[in-house]
Amino acid sequence: EARGARLVFSVADNGIGLAPHERGKNESFGLIGMAQRVAALGGSFEVGPYVPGGGCKLTLGFELPEAG
Repeated sequence: EARGARLVFSVADNGIGLAPHERGKNESFGLIGMAQRVAALGGSFEVGPYVPGGGCKLTLGFELPEAG
């Protein structure tokens, strides 16, 4: 969705969730890589709040270039 001059993309699943203490383990290198690539493009990357059994939500945001 476009929010003013920003593009925001969210994706969620209905899995078991991703506990904060699990995010630094070997299984989460995919998230680390995603966060690094988004940061390299000047964007923001957020993992939604942890709710046991409530799935996982990732949100990426990027500034849109001015038209012209």
